[in-house]
Amino acid sequence: MQHSHTTTADERQGIFHAIVASVRDYAMFTIDLKGLISTWNAGAHQIFGYRTEEIVGRPVSLIFTEEDIRAGAPESERERAARDGRAIDKRWHLRKDGGRFWADGVVTPIHSGEGCVIGFVKIMRDATEVQRLEEERERLLLAERTAREEAEAAISARDAFLAIAAHELRTPLTAIVGYAQVLERRLSHIADLSERDRRALHAIVDQSDRAHQLIGSLLDMARLHSEHDRLSLGLIDLCDLTQQIAADVEPLLYAHTIAIDCDGPALVLGDPLRLEQVLQNLLQNAVKYSPDGGHISVRLSQDEGSVLWSVSDQGVGIPEGVGGRLFERFYRANHTTGVPITGMGIGLYVVHELVALHGGTVEVASSVGGGSTFVVRLPRAPGS
Repeated sequence: MQHSHTTTADERQGIFHAIVASVRDYAMFTIDLKGLISTWNAGAHQIFGYRTEEIVGRPVSLIFTEEDIRAGAPESERERAARDGRAIDKRWHLRKDGGRFWADGVVTPIHSGEGCVIGFVKIMRDATEVQRLEEERERLLLAERTAREEAEAAISARDAFLAIAAHELRTPLTAIVGYAQVLERRLSHIADLSERDRRALHAIVDQSDRAHQLIGSLLDMARLHSEHDRLSLGLIDLCDLTQQIAADVEPLLYAHTIAIDCDGPALVLGDPLRLEQVLQNLLQNAVKYSPDGGHISVRLSQDEGSVLWSVSDQGVGIPEGVGGRLFERFYRANHTTGVPITGMGIGLYVVHELVALHGGTVEVASSVGGGSTFVVRLPRAPGS
């Protein structure tokens, strides 16, 4: 018959001490009330380099750095453990050979049977590699953040320059294109103009128009990105702004007629330069797809809470099913009417984005061969 054996308190304590002594991944040691090391396990030997006979009885401050000793860290750890039940610390410690390592540890009090604190136990591990990886991660994050900020600053400076250039270049480019077309029409009637001169004149008109469209599209994108969410808002009468823009783009409209219809003041809260860009792009789009002599109309009207800004043409119209895609970036409708596809497909995208920044919407109504009408809806200025 086998007899069961009840483990005694002394045996349980012996088993516990055996387990503690055999642990090598963690340093486990006890400290008495005077701050002297009283026990030392194999893990402490492996991490710190001290053998048990070298360290037991010596002050725990031996494993602390000089700066932490001056700051009272050894005593502070024990005081916090006695007061709060434990003290968690992450700090640099010293090995026997003077080398430093980053430690992650906790100090807890040891109580007597009467509940009095009679010492402390400290459990810690070498977390140098973990700390190194964390520091490397922080370094990489800082480098990435710095690089991103520098790149954003460079892009912002570039776009700010291009935004200024856009405003300065658009008007002279429009005039060059318009008057180049005027010269081509007038000189084409001269009978003795050589074929070479005719080709040269046509090239001037064609290439200046192409440059006008490409530069305008690229600068529109730059201005949109650089000034996104940074509108210079003010009270604007769209009737006055429309008259001013029509006069500015008159050379471009040489072969077209334009009519402006305003029902009195149309006040909105907006950025005049950005709204000028909206109407210019819509007018250029109307001219692009209208035949010579075509009629373009700009009408301003109001309904409850909104000002409606409409631009209509008698051009080729838009194929069915693509109206909603016209405002996508780089989208160009494939017309089947013989009108060549030119430009970068940016103008109407810029219109959509700028109108959205003003809290408005833009829509189009069109049919193939029946012209197009773009309607911009903007909130009326408060109190108007």
